[in-house]
Amino acid sequence: MTDNIKKLYSARTVCGSEHDLAVFIKERLADRCDEISCDDMGNVYALKKGTGKSCRKIAVVCAADEPGFVVTHVAENGRISLHAVGTKDCGKYLGMKAESADGTQGILLSDISLRENIGASDMYFETGAESAGDVTLKEGDFISVLQPPVALGKNKISLGVMGEKIFAECLAIIAECGGNYCFDTYFVFVSQHTFASRGEKCAAYILGADTVIALCTAESGRLSCGNGAVILTADSGGRCSRTLTKELCDAAEGIGVKLNKCADITKGKPSFISPFIAEGARTALVGACCEKTAEGANICDLRDIRSAAATVCAYLIFEDEKENNTEA
Repeated sequence: MTDNIKKLYSARTVCGSEHDLAVFIKERLADRCDEISCDDMGNVYALKKGTGKSCRKIAVVCAADEPGFVVTHVAENGRISLHAVGTKDCGKYLGMKAESADGTQGILLSDISLRENIGASDMYFETGAESAGDVTLKEGDFISVLQPPVALGKNKISLGVMGEKIFAECLAIIAECGGNYCFDTYFVFVSQHTFASRGEKCAAYILGADTVIALCTAESGRLSCGNGAVILTADSGGRCSRTLTKELCDAAEGIGVKLNKCADITKGKPSFISPFIAEGARTALVGACCEKTAEGANICDLRDIRSAAATVCAYLIFEDEKENNTEA
């Protein structure tokens, strides 16, 4: 699992430039799904067509993009000005190694002190270029932060500044392990989540799903990683479906998965479920706890990720059994 996570994190998926994500998902799930498609927002949809008479659509979704930067200007002296995308906390990127799509590597810097508020346009990309002629980059090119996951013992892993991306691996596990169901099942890897939830707004409208299970992280507080999957009852965009939440809890209990249950209404954190609620879907949030988020470490326990995946798989299997019994 750790090797798969490292491969996932090596795919550059900066908000607005997620081509590598589509390539990665198609390679990973081509033999497991009936159709894999993309929309203009960069969302990737992997579909397992239903085998029965059911007209239901169930979608499992996650945010698969990552924070990064876009080039706004290349000065005559070789200075490469940037604008941050997918993040408001630019200070934590100072001094980090980064890379452009053409392989140019450098360091993320700013003229503003960490003690001050570093804005989205206050960063630059130091490559050692002494003039514009030394720079192969141009305005509009994307810059990715190079911060690979770090394995911490057997089960824990530090995901750095890209904590949410772990759930693209969780979703891939669900798609690989799950069988064929009587209803259509969509596995949706959402792009541009941190751009005012643009990706999920588009996905919610396109899918028109009856049931949506969103995968996400929960920041530690009352929780701690290693205590099982997390069932969230709400996020900043609203409350989850009470009945769907109970069904997920019952599914987890049925296979012996330990759960934490809480609400996550972190101020400033974009809602993942509100676009799906607006389209009339029953929604729920399943995930795992991340520790040291404020410090930029985002440490999680791989057993929690597996527990989250197992919970969703169990739910899909139980729903399939119920649907088949109803048809019979």
